[in-house]
Amino acid sequence: MTKPATRIGLMGDSIASGLGVTSERYIDLVCAQGNFDLSDFSHTGSTMEDSWRRYLEYTGPEVDVMVIAHGITEPIPRPTAASLRFLPPRWKKRGWMDPRPYYSSRLRRRVLERLESALRWRVKNFLIRHRGFEVLENLQAYTSVLHQVFAVLEERRVRIIILEPTAIDERFFPSASGLQMKYWQIVRSVAGQRAIETRRHLLEWDDYFADHFHPNSAGHAKLAELIMAELR
Repeated sequence: MTKPATRIGLMGDSIASGLGVTSERYIDLVCAQGNFDLSDFSHTGSTMEDSWRRYLEYTGPEVDVMVIAHGITEPIPRPTAASLRFLPPRWKKRGWMDPRPYYSSRLRRRVLERLESALRWRVKNFLIRHRGFEVLENLQAYTSVLHQVFAVLEERRVRIIILEPTAIDERFFPSASGLQMKYWQIVRSVAGQRAIETRRHLLEWDDYFADHFHPNSAGHAKLAELIMAELR
């Protein structure tokens, strides 16, 4: 008799969704190595609360393992809504003042993209320094959702694997790394051995795109190895 596939759920943001790597994202590499099916609750810019809501609304087969990759987007400092009021409308979209992770292969377009990227992350950092910042999900709210996630998944006997945020360059994202580690400390206190360290396994910045935030194909391959080692 053929053994049923293990169903993996994925909660996460743009890194989990594979920004820049398409089919080479870590969860797809994991699924290609074994008898796994995927239920994907990740989405670019998602918070833990967003992913959790998608899971609770999900009506498909129950997952056996939930891979959680949050505490990444939530604590990154962003300009306040009030400080953005005079900026171009598209810059006001979530993440659009961050540096571009990659650029066009066409010379003219690449030059323009680099110029705009350099301008917008510098404007972002200026606004944060002089007008303050806000985050997508504060530590108290994140902690509350995290406890709910663990309580429900443990009751449903879903195995939990939760990933440490990979590195982020504070030149482009001021104070982000320190804040992410505060969220990670809460995760470790709740998750214990189910929390997997990632930062020390990826090379700065060889395993990342140009924004020094999103892992490239090499970075995703290393994350897949860490998850597979845990699944084994």
